[in-house]
Amino acid sequence: MALPDGRTVNYLCYGSGHLHQINLDGHLISDFERDALHRETLRAQGSLTSRYGYDTKGRKIWQAAIHLPHEQLSQLQEKANSLLGHPQHPATALHRRYHYSPGGEVQRINDKQRGVTSFTYDASGQLRSRQPDHPQLQTEDFSYDPAGNLSGSGRWQFASLPDNRLVAFKDLRFSYDT
Repeated sequence: MALPDGRTVNYLCYGSGHLHQINLDGHLISDFERDALHRETLRAQGSLTSRYGYDTKGRKIWQAAIHLPHEQLSQLQEKANSLLGHPQHPATALHRRYHYSPGGEVQRINDKQRGVTSFTYDASGQLRSRQPDHPQLQTEDFSYDPAGNLSGSGRWQFASLPDNRLVAFKDLRFSYDT
């Protein structure tokens, strides 16, 4: 893609069409690595490298962001692979682990910065509550009308949903073209 100033943004994809790299006139902006199922396992952007892990069902089970450029990360991986991305590693800026229920819903997220957040669901799989253990974050309770729309009877109040469409949530407003 040509920019107005004459520079070119290049999007490099491999055989199956998945994005592998973004560069500006050959200068690396972002690099992506994927597993055999084409799921993103690593993203490098400047001095921040993000890594992702998946379970056998294809669900994300962990993610980590590390304050190291990809080149330096690759060198360190050979020496101390087990510590990179670990929550206690000094270069780890973000570390999350996702835990799922037998039904496939996210039950709990362990987050290095926000602590543990738990989720509960009703029998139809709709989110009922989000309970963070962090003292500055509030619990959210959700309730639904018979059509499965969020209703105003939970802990958070929602605007009515005329025509089955969300028009407002907190300070956000939504409009529809049809």
